[in-house]
Order: sequence, then structure tokens, then C-alpha cells
Amino acid sequence: MAAEPTETVHDGEDDFDLSAGFRPHGSVHPSGEVTAFDEATGLPIVRRAAASSGGLDVENARPIVQASDDPKELHASASEQKPVIAKMAEAAVSGVPGAKIEGMRVKEAEAVQNKNDRGKPPETIDDHLGARVSAKTPDAVEAIKENIEAKLPVRTSDKIDSNGLNADKYGVQTGKPGDANQQSELQVVTRDQAKAMKATDDLYDRQKKAAAVGDQQEASRLGEQIKTKFDDAKEAAGFSKGDRVKLPDGRIGTIQFYDSKITKNARVLTDDGKMVASVKGKNLERVAPTDQRERDPHKPPEGATHIAPGSDGKMHYTDLKRDLGVVGE
Repeated sequence: MAAEPTETVHDGEDDFDLSAGFRPHGSVHPSGEVTAFDEATGLPIVRRAAASSGGLDVENARPIVQASDDPKELHASASEQKPVIAKMAEAAVSGVPGAKIEGMRVKEAEAVQNKNDRGKPPETIDDHLGARVSAKTPDAVEAIKENIEAKLPVRTSDKIDSNGLNADKYGVQTGKPGDANQQSELQVVTRDQAKAMKATDDLYDRQKKAAAVGDQQEASRLGEQIKTKFDDAKEAAGFSKGDRVKLPDGRIGTIQFYDSKITKNARVLTDDGKMVASVKGKNLERVAPTDQRERDPHKPPEGATHIAPGSDGKMHYTDLKRDLGVVGE
């Protein structure tokens, strides 16, 4: 689905400077009370305030990221913001060779209800409006992420890990003060992942419907089919010598050799000096070469100023604007 060139909503050089009246919320919340200090890092730990917007949905233990809980209001607001997310997607791929906008969409009522049935109320989800961008290579994916983090009003960052996808997503502010839809989703994937996601759309819809009615056996069966497609996409993307990866046992290492033609196996030198002679590429998780937590999981990432509870029940590093990762992972 191609991006639609429509009217410009924000004009001027400060198109994405939405700081006026903007109070960050989502995975982290800056107005939460400081309750303690983390012994390992010395960072203050904040408790999220339960508010009508930017607070916590106590019943579902999920952060409130929208200014309305009415699906119709959110749909209308998200539809009006399509030009905003389109412009943000353009900024994300700008200057990155081979990068492109895969498409945008406004979530339909049936899909919103399905999420609600699975314990995700409308006011707690940020993909009423979403866009997906892709790149041909992992390095180009990193370049897109750098664009997003430098140019866009990022509220949250996370991984799409359902069915083993392992792709990046950002919660970006598309709404102005007073808008029902405040936060929208921007996905960053490889080209092969994008193809696999399109190819499994029907399977994924069936999986979500099975989960909503409690048929976990069918949901798991469909999930395995989807995971196979995603694993194939990971192998198609391949690896190069020097790529940093996480092994299935959690160790971090560096690719020494990757057979992209026949076996799709890699030889990895781990950071503790061990050579793993043969591991399937589909079982490796790519990690950013500059991630400080590769070396010390208890060392906070650059820019972290606080620790706060995330929607996943884990404690997260934050700069009070973005989720900077799970503590200890």
C-alpha cells in the first residue's frame, strides 16, 4: 500500500516539533513519583501515576496512550492524521539507500474489538494508525532507526516479537493537544520481513481470532506456520562477517563466517572467547553493534535518566521521553 500524498498538516521547519503541551507517556511516564533508587545504577525509580491520559489502565496493567477510549473517535482521529504519519515515514527513509515506505493503514473496528477481547483496550493501543517502512539490508534498517530517533517525536520504542518476527517499532506522536488519537505506530523491517508479513496476513488474522475466543491450540498451530515464514525471511536477509548477534543461549558474539548459499549456517565467536562452529542463521538474533548492554546488562544505556515500570511488567530504562530497554537484559 503506497503512501498517499495528501494535505500537509504541520508546516515549516518544525513539522515534528510537537513539544507544546506534550507530556510524554506510554511505556514510561515522567510525572510518576520517585519511589526509590536502583542500587546497581543509581537511577531513580518512578511509579507511574494513574491518570485519564498518560496514566495506567489498572485493570489491564497497560499504559494509556490515547486521549479517548471511544473506538469511533479514535478511528476518525487516526484517519485525519494519515498525512502526519505519511510525512514521518518519509522522514524515516530519507537518505537511506533502498529504503521505502511499505504502506499505511487505519485499524478497522473489527480489529480494534479483537484487541479489546484479548485484554488490550482501545485507549492502550497505539496502532489505530500505523505505517511500515523497510530497507534491503540490516545496516539500512539501523540508518532508518537513527533517522526516526533523531527527527521524529518518539514516545516509545519496542520490538515486535510475536511469532518470532523480531522487528522494531516506535510509538510516535501524531496527535495535537485535544486529538483523540495521540500516538501511532511506525514499524521498521527488512524487505524480506515485509514480504513475509504480507504473505502471512491471513494466517495472523486467523491466529488473533482464535486467541480472542480462547482456542490456544489453534492459535499456536497458526503461529508455528507464521514463524516458519519469518525464519525464512531471516535466512534470506543473511549475515555478514563482523555482524553482532545473540545466540539461542543468550550469549553475544560476532559472525566469523556465514554460508548464504547452501547450509545457511554461521560460525560465531562469542564474547567469552568460544567459537561456535555451526549455528542456523534463523536461530540468531541480530543486535546493534553499539549496544552498551551487550557488555554489561546492568549498565544503563546512553541517555537513561530514570527507571520506570513498562507495560510488560518489567522495569525499563528511560530518559522520560523514550523506552530505552529492559533493565538487566
